Amino acid sequence: MDLLIAGGTVYDGTGGEPFVGDVGVDGGRIVGVGRCDGDAAEVFDATGLCVSAGFIDLHTHSDVLLSEPGGPRDAANHLRQGVTSIVGGNCGAGCVDVGAYFADLSASGVGVNVMHLVPHSAVREEVMGDEAGPPSPEQMRRMRALLRGGLEAGAVGMSTGLIYFPGAHAETAELIELARTVAEFDALYASHIRDEGAKLLDAVAEAIAIGRAAGCRVQISHFKTVGPPALGLGPKACGLIEQARAAGQVVHADQYPYIASSTDFATTVLPRWARADLQGRLDAGRFEPELLAEMNADLATGRAEQILIVNFAQRRDWQGKTLAELAVDLGLPAAEACVEVLKLGNPAIVKFGINEADAEYIAAREYVATGSDGSFRRKEGGIHPRSYGTFARKIADFARDRGWLSVARAVQSATGLPADILQLAGRGYVREGGAADLAVFDLDRLADNATYVNGHQYATGFRRVYVAGRAAVVDDEYTGLLAGTPLRAGGRGK
Repeated sequence: MDLLIAGGTVYDGTGGEPFVGDVGVDGGRIVGVGRCDGDAAEVFDATGLCVSAGFIDLHTHSDVLLSEPGGPRDAANHLRQGVTSIVGGNCGAGCVDVGAYFADLSASGVGVNVMHLVPHSAVREEVMGDEAGPPSPEQMRRMRALLRGGLEAGAVGMSTGLIYFPGAHAETAELIELARTVAEFDALYASHIRDEGAKLLDAVAEAIAIGRAAGCRVQISHFKTVGPPALGLGPKACGLIEQARAAGQVVHADQYPYIASSTDFATTVLPRWARADLQGRLDAGRFEPELLAEMNADLATGRAEQILIVNFAQRRDWQGKTLAELAVDLGLPAAEACVEVLKLGNPAIVKFGINEADAEYIAAREYVATGSDGSFRRKEGGIHPRSYGTFARKIADFARDRGWLSVARAVQSATGLPADILQLAGRGYVREGGAADLAVFDLDRLADNATYVNGHQYATGFRRVYVAGRAAVVDDEYTGLLAGTPLRAGGRGK
């Protein structure tokens, strides 16, 4: 036996009560759970510590950096919060050529196991550019061919980002047609839905309708209610999911444990009708008085105070400022300050406004997994703390401290549940024969340390994180190990 993790409190991924026992590892697989007899080359005393499967992050954007040829591959921010497998290509954005992406990762090595969704917006842009309206039959044929190619290369499904262009141009009928190809592979339709505010219920209903019409499994991304108009819609939105599940549909969601979201500045401050031609407005220097009036009216509701610039390469000195503070510095109304920002670029922002009462309700649903919506990113700019702290925060804050759900259920939401959603064979559970991707953590010390102002701070409390039975994290420090692999649909490695 290569490794014996002895005497830990084992959370096996089922959501059931933990038990004290050993976990034996040999050749990158779990060979014993409970009482393990026999010699081991290495023994780690886990007395008083928690042992679980490595966490599976259903929703990341780390493929943006991981897909750069010759770029860094460690993904230490994921590993140092117990994550051993991630899914990229979310929100409709990312690599279309899944085969080439996986081949590059296999050749270079990567710190975590990597899965991928075929991104709808990127597929649409490749075929149709920024064209609005429904695709022609030939354009649909080409989009389906690109989607099919990605699924054949091992993608676990297709993602949409229906607030971002060009994906926002897509009508429901287009998405159903593409989702039928997803269904042929028994793959996943993962959707950043059209609205998370006042029209949340319509957006959830559309995602469910697409899955029902196409016959495919549905995952609602970063499920939340945003802003005062959506307050209290969480139980109603969950009710729509539960109705569909009771009728036999396979519908799940994922959630990150924060009250602030993160996206780009333009998507946040501009009404949808103006975003479609933002570049034209910038090129022409034309922001209509009607547009500025609508923006100022919207931002006057308190939203300018809720928008925090976190990453802006063109003006690092504006990072850490809210839009309200920046407007004061510039001596301009909020909308006119937005124009000055957009003339220089489109920074990443954090936006406060997620309704906490609804987040508590959503967190306790048995079909809601944990997903960070975070990314692996270089440190020269700011970043949302979810990229570094999601999984520590879900267990330590939501479960241990607030009691919104049990620790066992919080662990399940990061292990067994996402494994089931992704149909990952041999992962997500502490079981004999499974892959030895494991996290060993001190529940009392577990903490997310990243903040909205300084997001590049690692979680603490992880004594060991193993990928394929090898230590990637030792006492909260990354070892430099690149033991991950691309995981194709069904959990198949390279």
